[in-house]
Amino acid sequence: MSVAKKLLTRSTLSQVQRSSLFASAATQVPHPRVQQKYNQRLFHASPHIATSSSKHTPHVPPFKKLSDPLHFEDIHTQYPFPAESKIYQNLKTACDIVNRVREIIKESGTHPEANHYSREERDKLINKIAKLRNQMQASLTPGHVDYYKMILTTNPIKLICNPKKTLFEKMAAPFIKEKIGNCEEMTDIAYLHASKDHPAFMYHIVNGDHVFLVIGEGADAVICDPSNGDVFPFNEYRTKLKNCRMTQYRSSILSIIENIDLDEQSIEQYDLPPNLISRAKTDSITYMLLVTSLALLGLVVAEPRASASVTKP
Repeated sequence: MSVAKKLLTRSTLSQVQRSSLFASAATQVPHPRVQQKYNQRLFHASPHIATSSSKHTPHVPPFKKLSDPLHFEDIHTQYPFPAESKIYQNLKTACDIVNRVREIIKESGTHPEANHYSREERDKLINKIAKLRNQMQASLTPGHVDYYKMILTTNPIKLICNPKKTLFEKMAAPFIKEKIGNCEEMTDIAYLHASKDHPAFMYHIVNGDHVFLVIGEGADAVICDPSNGDVFPFNEYRTKLKNCRMTQYRSSILSIIENIDLDEQSIEQYDLPPNLISRAKTDSITYMLLVTSLALLGLVVAEPRASASVTKP
C-alpha cells in the first residue's frame, strides 16, 4: 500500500515511545528516520503498476507461496534466542500469526503467486479487492450513509469499550469471508490476532507498496509479514524487509518482491486516525442512549394504555 506523504499528519513521539521501540532498535542497528504518524487510512482502488520498458522478461525472485506455512524450528535455528526470552516468544507468536493469516487468505492480487494468472483473471481479482475496499472506506467515513449503517449494526458495547479493535474487525470481515486480500488486509487480520495479548503496530514502506506488522517493543520487537511470509527481529529490517513492486510487461502484470531501497525508501508507523476512533465511540454512545431512551419511553406510554384497558368488576 502506497501512502502519500502529504496526506500524513505528523505526531510528536512521547518520551516513552522514544525509549521503547525506536530508541532500543536504534542502539543496535542504524536506521532511517522512523516516526509515528497517523494516516487517513486510504484504500486504493488498485495497486500502483509500473510499465516495464525492458525487452527481456523482468526477473522474479523466489517467493513463498500463500499456501506455504512457516516452521518455527527454521526461524529459531536462524535466531537462537533462549526460550525464556521475550523476543523468542514474539518470534513464535509472529510465526503462528503468519500461518493463521495464510490459512484464511487464499488469493492476493499483488502477491507473486498471481503472476501465472491471465490478465483478465488478475484484473478481476484486483477489482474485487478494490470494490471491497471502497465499501469499507465508505463505512469508515463519518457522514456517509454506510458509516451510520456500520454504527447501527455493530454491538455498541464493543464500539464503546474497544473502538479501535472493533473497527479493525469490521474492516477485515469482508476479506475474511471472501478469503482474498493484499498485504494491507493480511496485516489487518494479523493485527487482530496479535493485539489481543501483545503490543502491535502497523507499518508501511514510504515510497514503496507494502504493509506489515511489528509485534513487541524495544529490543524485543519483531516484524511479522504475513504477505511475504517473513518473520525476523525488527532491528534487521534494513537487510530483511522486502517491498512488493508491480510492473506491467507486455500484456501481463508481474509482482516482484525485492529488498527495500534504503536510499529511496524508509518505514513508518501508521494507524486509524484518532478522530475516527473517537467519533465512532461517541456516535455509538449516542445511539445506545437513544435506543435506551426510546425503550423507556415505550414502557411509559404502554403502561397507561394497559391500565386503561382494565375494566372494574
